[in-house]
Amino acid sequence: MKRRFSVMAATVTMVAAMAANSLSALAAPKTMPDGNIFDAEFYAATYPDVAAVCGNNEALLYQHYVLCGKAEGRLPYAQGAAAPAAASVGGGVRTMPDGGKFDPAYYAATYPDIKAALGTDANVLYAHYVNCGKAEGRRPYAPGSVAVNYATTSLREIKPYESKGSGVQFFTEGRSISDCYTDLYGNKYQTALRGLTYKSPYTGEQYLRYYLNGQYNRFQATVVGCSLLQIKNPDTAGSVKIVADGRVLFSDERINTQTRPYKINLDLTGVQDLKIEMYAAEGLYGIDVMLGDPVLLKEVP
Repeated sequence: MKRRFSVMAATVTMVAAMAANSLSALAAPKTMPDGNIFDAEFYAATYPDVAAVCGNNEALLYQHYVLCGKAEGRLPYAQGAAAPAAASVGGGVRTMPDGGKFDPAYYAATYPDIKAALGTDANVLYAHYVNCGKAEGRRPYAPGSVAVNYATTSLREIKPYESKGSGVQFFTEGRSISDCYTDLYGNKYQTALRGLTYKSPYTGEQYLRYYLNGQYNRFQATVVGCSLLQIKNPDTAGSVKIVADGRVLFSDERINTQTRPYKINLDLTGVQDLKIEMYAAEGLYGIDVMLGDPVLLKEVP
């Protein structure tokens, strides 16, 4: 343990040489940016060996606690000290110290495994969401409980990392034949992702796959049939399947000329891999399937 601390001490000493020690330690516990509770003044007073290296610099003291102190059994604040409360914004949703919106009651009730492990403390639950839950696709609050702004990105702007077959293609208004981005009801789209090939042992799978890295929250598009010949044949049907990290988010295998255009709005929170399979209806006068104006939405402050 002494060796471990000596390594940390050397690291912190170099950081301290570059950092101004003007940041004074606070006299009460506070919520750090990662959601943990920490009292720098208590930590420095209780562990003078650490204070001898880090001084009263709150950032350095907290860095020591995270990297070494916690594993060494050191306390981040005095037992029984009141932890700072998150500000209420109405209902169960709160604004957390880092500005994030979070509903601890919803989180605990929706994810009983987390509640069983961590209890119901709002700060502890929020720290789990930030460090683990968000990447796992867990929701911080009930859908619709907070007004959210989104930045929109056309799926056409994202390059797929894998393309299987040639039957799933983008068509763009002004750069393609008009019928390629127009559905059977005369609606035009700026971009259209179309399934052009029917599924058979000869054609194999037809799909596009995208790596999203968990940075988008929703997928929206209009589902409808289309045909270069504009022939309405209700006896054949195409299909669309959207899969996120191996989990089917959406599937419709009966898209035909009687299918009126309808919108889909899928939750992509935490999704890493997005796969879109599309197949046209079989036969000479079968129809293609179309995702009109497919977009990815990302929450913004």
